[in-house]
Amino acid sequence: MREQGQPVGEAEVYRLRASALRARGAAAEDIDDCYQHSIEMARRQSAKFWELRAAVSRARFWCDQGRPAEAREMLANVYGPIADSYSGPLHFATWRMEWGQGR
Repeated sequence: MREQGQPVGEAEVYRLRASALRARGAAAEDIDDCYQHSIEMARRQSAKFWELRAAVSRARFWCDQGRPAEAREMLANVYGPIADSYSGPLHFATWRMEWGQGR
C-alpha cells in the first residue's frame, strides 16, 4: 500500500528492524538510528500512532541504556501535541520506566 507516495508502514518496518537488532545485541548506535528513522518516517506521513509507537520503543531502549530522563523528555515531546485524545501509552510507558520495567 502507498499513501502520499510513501509506503504505508515504513515507520513500523524500521521500528521492527531496531527491535531485531536489539535482540541480536547489535551496536546501540545502529539500534538508535533505526528508531530515529522510524520516528522521522512517521512524522513525514503524519502518522501519530506510528510515531508514538516508535517513540515508546525507543524510550524503552534508552531506559535500558541508562537514559530514563531523556526517554521521558522525548515521550513528552511526541505525546504532548496529542495528549487530549491519546493518553494510554505514555502513562503506561512512564510507569514502567519509573519502576525499572523498561521492557
